[in-house]
Amino acid sequence: MADAIQVIIKKFQKNAKDKTVEEDLKAMFKNAPDSARILLNFVTEAEKLKNKFLLKNSMAIYEACRKANELQNENMGLDLQMHVYYMLNEVEEIKKPEDKPTSSQAGGQNSGQNGKNGFNNKRKRNDRKPVFVLPPIRKLLGYFGAYAGAFKLNELPLEQNMKNFLSERDYVSAGALLQGGSVTLRNHFSDMFSELIVPIFITSKLSSEPEKFHHLISKLLKISKNEKRLFDFLDECLVKSKAEKEALVAQYGFSENAFVAFDDLKKCMTSLIKKSSFRKHEFLNLSRETMLDELFYRFVLYKYKKEMSQRDFEDHGRVAMQQGEWLQKAFIKKLIQHREVGEASKWARCNDFYKRVDKNEAPFGQLDLDPNNYYSFLPAPAAHPDPYHLDGFKVHFRPTSTAQEIDSITEILKNLPPNALLTLDCEFQSAYVSKCENKVSLLQFATHDKAYVVDCHSMDKQDPKIHIAWKRFLEAFFTSEETRIFGLGLWTDISFINNSFPELSTIKKTKIVDSDTFIKNLGQELKGKTMTALTKEVIKGGVGLKTLSRILFPLEPEMDKSLQMSAFDQRPLRKEQLDYAARDAIVLQRALTKLRVLLQDEHGEEGAAKFDEWLEKSEHT
Repeated sequence: MADAIQVIIKKFQKNAKDKTVEEDLKAMFKNAPDSARILLNFVTEAEKLKNKFLLKNSMAIYEACRKANELQNENMGLDLQMHVYYMLNEVEEIKKPEDKPTSSQAGGQNSGQNGKNGFNNKRKRNDRKPVFVLPPIRKLLGYFGAYAGAFKLNELPLEQNMKNFLSERDYVSAGALLQGGSVTLRNHFSDMFSELIVPIFITSKLSSEPEKFHHLISKLLKISKNEKRLFDFLDECLVKSKAEKEALVAQYGFSENAFVAFDDLKKCMTSLIKKSSFRKHEFLNLSRETMLDELFYRFVLYKYKKEMSQRDFEDHGRVAMQQGEWLQKAFIKKLIQHREVGEASKWARCNDFYKRVDKNEAPFGQLDLDPNNYYSFLPAPAAHPDPYHLDGFKVHFRPTSTAQEIDSITEILKNLPPNALLTLDCEFQSAYVSKCENKVSLLQFATHDKAYVVDCHSMDKQDPKIHIAWKRFLEAFFTSEETRIFGLGLWTDISFINNSFPELSTIKKTKIVDSDTFIKNLGQELKGKTMTALTKEVIKGGVGLKTLSRILFPLEPEMDKSLQMSAFDQRPLRKEQLDYAARDAIVLQRALTKLRVLLQDEHGEEGAAKFDEWLEKSEHT
């Protein structure tokens, strides 16, 4: 039988798609007097190929034969069952330069033999933090369900094995067995979250390949309905002290140094939340940390990288300080921690915070709070004339603090001529204004000769009259059969508008044309260097507004994008901020005009009709 196994494996190596491999496997399982033993022998040999497909396929074929009652002997003792499990989770030997190779340990045996906690604990030279190296678990964690279904597992011995794993603190093996077992087996655990999910999460963060454990964690979360509880737990860990983290990991038998598993927790939580139905703003500490990080990042851009002007940063700072004293206090504290006591003292003057701060509270005793000392800010922006002219377009800033103001913009849309082509762009709220909800701050749209910059901060207000007015505006904007909407990265803009006004998702959107789709389609009709250059940019990943302007208007100065991270949440906006926002929508209108002219130059009188035809073909409805 060993020869038959080798024949099948060699045939698979020669051609993985050879259909006779499946037929040979079926025949071998059917004809063997001890089919379970043959499966074990086959899996043992196939595992040497490190080929997940062949392993899964052999198990699936075995299970199909078992269900069809085609096996002579399907009984596999528990020792053989667990041997299959251990072998497929066999610990790989990890070798690193300048390290002696570690001995390979079987995942189902006491993995703690490599160290008390089942992982190697080595310290790199010149590195204060220990580096934890976990033997990566083989992919059976991903398809253990197929294995569990292939055999009639005995619940009582499995329950005992689960208890043994937990007593040995082999949480990963226990978790893998549990997620592939039955509901009856799971019922023996009163709190899967505390007994398995938390220690496996800690293990995953200590591993050099944490993604190998994430599938197991997600399975356990799904069957135990503990996803929200995990996020709440991690959110609490964000504000735990070092001693509290050490105590937490110690209760699971990990070394006290394992508290580093909670490093970079914001990034980990953000990644997990993206894959869930939850949103970042639902978790107080995570959202606050995100807001603080965004504000401090802008300070770094200003002070160290010189990529943001003092005026732009101070605009951000003033807006941020209005969002709550907790943010001002946290920001000042972080400045002091980074030895920016002068900047911290300056921002302590904002909103007279310095008059309320407790100087005995660390580290605020370092602040210069002498009222006679003067820390200057640049003047706040002043109101500007409205409307005004920019690049041949008449620009209007439209406030929306009342339903009447919103309705006046809706009337503009309703009075547009038939077949009007609108260009759309948005500027987004800072995280500390939107509370991490990715909302829109400004909505800019342009017609052939006018541009409108619309304030969107009232879009999420609870006032019923304002809410109804915004709905009328969005319906007029997105559902009209008389207008087309053209933009760059439109679906990102629409998603941010939807976060500000969730009812937008119920509004059917018609005649939306994304710039990349249109350029790709137009490239079938329009030739020449300009179109070739644009098409290449689309193929590379998309045409940015700056690139679009450079290719279509090569003789004009390059677009200035230095205000891209400007404080678009402040009111009033500075004149240059208004110019920046309006110009995005204006450049899109000018780009459409230029493409129309190029098509007319190439196709004569038919060019205008072809342009409209390709616009229509590029619509997303």
